Amino acid sequence: MSNTIDKWEYIKEHIIWSFVMFVWCKKMFFRCVPNCTYIESLLVLLGVAVSVMAVGIAITWKNGRNYISLAENIILTWSVFVVLAYVDIFKNRMIAIGIVVVILSALMTVIVLCRRIKRKYKKRTIITNRIRNVVNLWRRNFAFASLFLLIPLGASVLINGTVLNSKVEGTKVYGDEHCLDANIEVIANIAPERWERLDIQDRLTVLQTILNCQARYYGLSHEIVIGTADLSEGTLAYYSEAKHQIVIDIDYLKDSYSYDILETSIHECTHAYQHEQVALYQKLDDKSRNLLMFHDVSIYMEEFADYEDGSEDFWNYYSQKAEIDARKAGETESLEYIQRVNVVVKHFCNTTT
Repeated sequence: MSNTIDKWEYIKEHIIWSFVMFVWCKKMFFRCVPNCTYIESLLVLLGVAVSVMAVGIAITWKNGRNYISLAENIILTWSVFVVLAYVDIFKNRMIAIGIVVVILSALMTVIVLCRRIKRKYKKRTIITNRIRNVVNLWRRNFAFASLFLLIPLGASVLINGTVLNSKVEGTKVYGDEHCLDANIEVIANIAPERWERLDIQDRLTVLQTILNCQARYYGLSHEIVIGTADLSEGTLAYYSEAKHQIVIDIDYLKDSYSYDILETSIHECTHAYQHEQVALYQKLDDKSRNLLMFHDVSIYMEEFADYEDGSEDFWNYYSQKAEIDARKAGETESLEYIQRVNVVVKHFCNTTT
């Protein structure tokens, strides 16, 4: 590849665009590296950026100083960091991409290095150039392949606000196919001994199935979808009325007791039910609103209009009626699922012994 940028301009462009992409990509891809604090993860990202950029610049310094190489180096920086930060979430996808890239790059390496050298007097120079081309080839192939990891992840964050979503879709119409009996085999995977064997994707599938059942029980008129993202410290999950979406923290989904996650999911689904009650209440005339049955709903409406999210005063958040009722629903409604799951698991154990 030809040089279109002079040497010092090339370094300056790397610094400028690295900063620009950091500001943009931090919102999309940044997540604390497992077992690292936020500050430590930032230092890991800085170390990755400096290392990848230095190697990339060295490889393309003599022949390849252009904006294509610059883009490849930046892509590689974020792909390396994403691998470190999301290896526990996308391990299988990363392994599959890595195997394909290694095989293709190895084949291309053989083709490049094994071509017959016609000008024997330049053999050393030719071999040196070929080795440099092979190194650059591997760099470019990994940069291109990493897009199959970064693009789906970025698209999910932009569209859904989450890094991973359930393969089971939400639905607007909840029929008998969404009752507990019809889905008990899937829901039984919430049992702790089964839950531990599931990956993140499968766990989301179980929770989505439970949410469909709970939405049917509540009689919701819209879908409820669930996804996972790296939420701020102290936030385990939240419900977005605008998206009809429950978002659960990645680390909480990965490490916590399954029945706690079940309770949290039903808690958030109850918020969807409360919002639907408020929407109905707002359509009523003043006379109908005076009915005792709508007393709690009137309080929900006032709280949602000036909702306390706990960022400034945890007690104000915790003591809201919408939160009190959602906690109570999470505790009581989850027991129905747990009791039914225990029956299924016990029956399975008896039939296999």
